[in-house]
This record gives sequence, C-alpha cells and structure tokens, in this order.
Amino acid sequence: VLVAINRAFGMRPALQVSTGLLVSLALSYAWASEAPAAPSSGQVLSVPCSESARAEFLMGQALYARKSQTKPQDYRDAVEFFRKADEMGCPEAAAYLGISYLYGHGVPRDVERARTISERAASAGNELAEFTMGHIHKDGLGIPVDHAAARAWYRRAAERGNAEAAT
Repeated sequence: VLVAINRAFGMRPALQVSTGLLVSLALSYAWASEAPAAPSSGQVLSVPCSESARAEFLMGQALYARKSQTKPQDYRDAVEFFRKADEMGCPEAAAYLGISYLYGHGVPRDVERARTISERAASAGNELAEFTMGHIHKDGLGIPVDHAAARAWYRRAAERGNAEAAT
C-alpha cells in the first residue's frame, strides 16, 4: 500500500502511514477532489467493509477522482486498490472495479467481466452497482437489451438513494 501511495502522491518512502492515517488521507483527498466520472450519489450499503478494506477502497476512490494539471488521468493505481478491497469483500470497491472494466479505466475494457463484478456488488446491496447493472441492461452491453431488467435495477438503486437512478 505504501509503495502505491508514494508513487501516486509523490511521498517519501520513509513516511510511516497507519490505517487510520491512510483513511484520513483518502477521505481528505477525495473530498478535495471532484467527484469520480462514474455515476454516484451517497451510497447505501447492505454489506459493510472492514476497516482495512474501506481504507483500500478510499485510496482507490481518491486516485480514481484525482485530476492533475501536469499529467493525464491514470486509473491503474486506483484499480489496484479497488481489486484489493474487493478481495476483502468490499461491495463499494467491487462497484468501482466493475465500472473500471466497463469503461476501460486502468484495465482493458471487458464488458463481461464488468457485468459479473457489478452483479456481485449489486447482489450485496450496492446502489452504484445496481445503477451500473441498469445501464448494462438498458444499453445491451454484452447482453441483449432488456428494458424491464434495466428498470428493475434502476428502481433498486433509486430505493437505496441513487439520485441519478431516480430520474
């Protein structure tokens, strides 16, 4: 984790970072940055993340949202944090990992993998993943267009607080 933080934020390797500091850093960076390109509004989760999985997710989210005047957006580091948090059972991270595969952010575009990951996160109660599943069904991304399924996914996401799904 420290190597990725050092590389992403240009910190000295000698810096010692605790999990609490890591979460604080991720939160402060995410709040100071613009919102991620992925559709999002206050997520309501049915399955909570462990503290360490949440720290990994928050670092990924901060990197995903990172904008720089000096270099182009690079989602690769964010995807690594999402992958680690997803492996620890964090549905929020799985939702962002699914979006990364859907749009080719930091990984080769893979619609089937995006659907599989997003469906798993949606089944765990993540509203962003439910919204993504609605999008996949509405536009027929890797599957036949299914407006009824899209409406059902959007409805679930809206019930959990996704404002974009409610429109």
